[in-house]
Amino acid sequence: MRETGLRGWISGAAPPPSQIVIGEHAAEHDAPIPMSVTRGQEDAEVTLRLGQDSTPTEPEPGLTRRVLAHNPRLMLVEHRMQEGWAGTRHSHPHDQGVYVVSGRLRVSCGSETFQLGPGDTFVVRGGVEHQAWALEPAVVLDAFTPTREDY
Repeated sequence: MRETGLRGWISGAAPPPSQIVIGEHAAEHDAPIPMSVTRGQEDAEVTLRLGQDSTPTEPEPGLTRRVLAHNPRLMLVEHRMQEGWAGTRHSHPHDQGVYVVSGRLRVSCGSETFQLGPGDTFVVRGGVEHQAWALEPAVVLDAFTPTREDY
């Protein structure tokens, strides 16, 4: 069994909603807060995706991707870049929020170029061309809205 950030105990399958408690003071509640927790259902109140459910892919040399929790409106993705990786300049219709967990990146968005390190963030509006380079091994979390169907 594995403990999740939802303060509930779960096994490999999604537990019934009655077994999940959410909140700062979950232990103080007499009964769990009713909710719907599912794996892979779009209409759930909470979509749960354990690390073991996220198979890494390598969409291009030097880049590893893991699609994390998502629903039709929002997607969280982990990207790991090797030092020297250079992404292709591209755009997509999705807004993208980026959080640098570790490493250093050079990023070009539109006509602006900047460097980022651990704890730095930025948001790029859908349709804006952008590109990134890993100046050292890096890990970032990307949030896309709406969900990218191509991932």
